[in-house]
Amino acid sequence: MKDRIAFVVNTLSGGGAERTAAKLSRLLCDRYQIDIIVNDNAHLQYPHRGRIFSLHLPEDKNRMDYTYQIRALVRRTRVLKKLKEKRHYKAVLSFSEMTNLANVLSRTAGTKTLLSAHNSVKNSRSSSRKHWFVVNYVFPFCFKRGDKTISCSKEIAEELISCCGLAREKSAVIYNGLELDEIKQNASIPLPDAVCGEDEMLIVSVGRLTRQKGQWHLIRAVKRLRDNGLPVKLIILGEGELRERLQKLISQAEMESTVLLQGFVQNPHQYMAAADAVVFPSLYEGFSNAIAEALACGAAVISTDHETGAREILAPNTDYHAKNHDRIDEAQYGVLIPVCDGTFRGASEPLTEEEELMAEAIRRILTDQELNASYRAAALERAEQLDMEPVCREWIKVFEE
Repeated sequence: MKDRIAFVVNTLSGGGAERTAAKLSRLLCDRYQIDIIVNDNAHLQYPHRGRIFSLHLPEDKNRMDYTYQIRALVRRTRVLKKLKEKRHYKAVLSFSEMTNLANVLSRTAGTKTLLSAHNSVKNSRSSSRKHWFVVNYVFPFCFKRGDKTISCSKEIAEELISCCGLAREKSAVIYNGLELDEIKQNASIPLPDAVCGEDEMLIVSVGRLTRQKGQWHLIRAVKRLRDNGLPVKLIILGEGELRERLQKLISQAEMESTVLLQGFVQNPHQYMAAADAVVFPSLYEGFSNAIAEALACGAAVISTDHETGAREILAPNTDYHAKNHDRIDEAQYGVLIPVCDGTFRGASEPLTEEEELMAEAIRRILTDQELNASYRAAALERAEQLDMEPVCREWIKVFEE
């Protein structure tokens, strides 16, 4: 009889933590019986294995609203407590701030309480009052009571230890691994010819349309390239609350035929493989699944040197504390550029220094064929180092220890 484990996650769509949960459910299902506890059954886009338990929370346009979050916490904690007592899990792994809290509040004897961290604490601390409260009170409360906290990057783990009181012996780091065979198969599917003109250079960016991802900085940089005569097309894959605002910026810039908000797509890998450059303008991240997957597609990658993860992926032999603030860093496996200031500016306003560097980095990758080819080859080399098989062994070790 296989041991039973559970994953607690808001949804199975739309984000890196959610994708990691779905991926682990598929790869660990031969070893464990897996339950997945989600907010509702309406968001199960990522392929997964195991039994779904829904909290049946009503659809809410603003899931960050305090009322929704409290309602979800109470129901999730109550349901999780009953499931732990009834189904006798070996371990329960939670994937976000509020699911971590419910996991701790529903602690049950005999079930290991495993928490996970997927974003920079420093940026969560400064982004809103809610996140200030979460970082200063919820995080320390959880980490002292959880059996182990697994971070998706070394930098996040160090932040939790220094800022949130996580004991070092309760900390582990496991990178988000890559299912290389599946990604390569998806990447081999060609894009329809209509997606990009024959003479256009294709730029792709992948990420939810939220402030964290900073796509407006990329749109402004692409406008500069287009104004300077470079025949570029930008396709942004992802959905989110900034769609309307980004579309308005695109219209102001008169780039409706140049910039396309493609929304959620089932196969982002075919876009990344076809791109002349894949660009990530994020203000902060955890361990960016999208960057790692772009490497597995053999893409030439440009990313901001954000907190956290980008440097660990693209320049693993450098000090991940050392951030690039003022130049274009042609690192070992991709190009690192400074993080932009996060201010949403109109299409007619001058570019910031960081946006200027972003535009120049893209221009170099698009026009220097030797540089582009070298990064495509390096991308595949780095992807092999992030294969999912050793990552699964690390997770099994955590469940079993």
